[in-house]
Amino acid sequence: MKHDVDPPQLPVEDTPPLDTTAEGLIRRKRSTWPAASTHAGNLVIRLFRMRDLIHDSSRREVKERFGLTRAEFEVVVTLRTLPPPHALTPTELRQSMLITPGGLTKVMRNLDANGLVRRRPSEHDRRSSLIELTEEGVALAEQVLPLALDNYARHIAQGLTPKESERLSELLAKALRSLEAVHDESEDSQ
Repeated sequence: MKHDVDPPQLPVEDTPPLDTTAEGLIRRKRSTWPAASTHAGNLVIRLFRMRDLIHDSSRREVKERFGLTRAEFEVVVTLRTLPPPHALTPTELRQSMLITPGGLTKVMRNLDANGLVRRRPSEHDRRSSLIELTEEGVALAEQVLPLALDNYARHIAQGLTPKESERLSELLAKALRSLEAVHDESEDSQ
């Protein structure tokens, strides 16, 4: 007669909780996958993580205070950066925000329902329309953006002096000029 016997239990090591910080990811890569741990890769991890932390905090505050989603905030602020009448075609707006056509349609529907934007025919191309920020949209943008900028400044000031922040901004601008020039050239050749 056979008896079912449980296999011997191996001791389970206590594993420490996963460090989900950017530096934790960088340390894990350096330790377990050295070939994937490069200076450029580590820089990008830090940039993405910093963007996510600052952006998420700002997004939550804007949503709580003004009821805007991230995409709605970006549309309102993007349009406000333009000279009056603060308008773009849907295609131009999509390209400036990197949003899908379906996503933009939903955002526009919400902003229009709240009286923050309106559609009007293009004066230059009757087949096209412009998305224009209303006076209410301008007023909201002028309330929301300072809140977001204060949030950004608070976060950055936690780790950098004003001089360090300015220097980092200059270095990132230099890198972006180069990357954007290459990107623009590749877009033109397609």
